[in-house]
Amino acid sequence: MKRIRMYLALGLIGLTGMTSCTINKPQETTRKITVNGTGSVLVDQSVITLEVRARDFEKDNAVSLVTEVSEKILNAAGIMKLDSNDISETGNQISSEKGQTVWIKNSEGVWVSKDDYTICSNQIKVTLKDISRTKDVCDVLLKAAEKNTAILSIDYKASGNGTELRQARNIAVQNAQDTANFLAGASGCKVDKVLEIVENETVYKTVSSKSILPANRNDFSDFVQAVNVSVQSNVTITYSLMD
Repeated sequence: MKRIRMYLALGLIGLTGMTSCTINKPQETTRKITVNGTGSVLVDQSVITLEVRARDFEKDNAVSLVTEVSEKILNAAGIMKLDSNDISETGNQISSEKGQTVWIKNSEGVWVSKDDYTICSNQIKVTLKDISRTKDVCDVLLKAAEKNTAILSIDYKASGNGTELRQARNIAVQNAQDTANFLAGASGCKVDKVLEIVENETVYKTVSSKSILPANRNDFSDFVQAVNVSVQSNVTITYSLMD
């Protein structure tokens, strides 16, 4: 009888040990693929900066000349049907400097010595949403000014509303997806879900104005149009894979 009870006790202990034991299955790893994608969009905007500048002993003369020439430039811009919202001015800026002493007659006809010059300047910025017009606009505005005017710079850049950047990002993502589909298909798999997206960099490729301006900034006969001005986006995307 004692031996039978001992066997029963051992059996219960064995059953207790079995019920407390669990089997750990190895976790399935997610199959995935990581690819890069690049998108580039040409920028279609240029900004022309002109400066009208006059230097005279008499402040009124300098201001009058700059005002007159600036009006001619703005009238020419209107004739070319440039949007007035895309044109801005700094307004007449006044400064003075010492120069070589000269003798001039004043309003009363008396000869007096002068060495203090008044300088008046006005910068006019014209934004073009079609860069192919850049040369023609420069030519027309400079000819309209006739004098005292030069092109300070021509900058090519993205518009402020970010349209080019959004387009570049869309192209970059599509480029990455196409690459992932091709590689997955070659290995007998299919692309499933996006696990992670990282934008590595956004590059605004511009052209230095010094490289495109002619030596004589009033002569655009040999003007070279800038090309390949773009906004570029580069992304890295990780996708899960399925059979």
